Amino acid sequence: MYSFHHVTFKYDDYILKDFTLDIKEKKIGITGNNGVGKTTLLRLMNGELTPDAGEISINGDTYFVQFDLLKYNKFTPQDMVDLCKTLKSFDCSNYLEYVQALNLLPFMNTPIGKLSKGTSKKVALLLGFLSVKPILLIDEPFESIDEDSNQNLISLFHNEERGLVIVSHDMNMLRQSVEKIYRMENKGLNSCEIRVL
Repeated sequence: MYSFHHVTFKYDDYILKDFTLDIKEKKIGITGNNGVGKTTLLRLMNGELTPDAGEISINGDTYFVQFDLLKYNKFTPQDMVDLCKTLKSFDCSNYLEYVQALNLLPFMNTPIGKLSKGTSKKVALLLGFLSVKPILLIDEPFESIDEDSNQNLISLFHNEERGLVIVSHDMNMLRQSVEKIYRMENKGLNSCEIRVL
């Protein structure tokens, strides 16, 4: 599903160094210390960054959930859904199910700029779920979100048939959401935990 072949990438220091791994699970979690390069790894998997050496192969197109919705401050979540309805890259036929699961219904006509950080984050997650891309890349989805919505989010991840790559410090949430968890360390990924969903 996700293959890394002798991948090297560095800024001032190495993020990945001659790293090779074949991951067969569709739903994986990635954890690790702050600053180790987890977000950079997602950007590499999304094709935003190019490895200095080696190759990353992913079985399908990716959608990187963008939590920074600053440029859409004047739009409401409903405006965003209506826009997505005009694009082939989104399927909005069941958007209300996601709206209800994420507890967004009371906020659908509120400008995004007036929403709390957690609610704005749920709007970004909604757009991710509406994307038709076969793999979702999500960086820290559980932070700043209320407990009820997080439990619903876990259920959405659990029932999701697409590939998921979720970065999180919350091991408990990851255990309930993915098939296998990796820790990013030593300039690569090491298997951390296996869970059968």
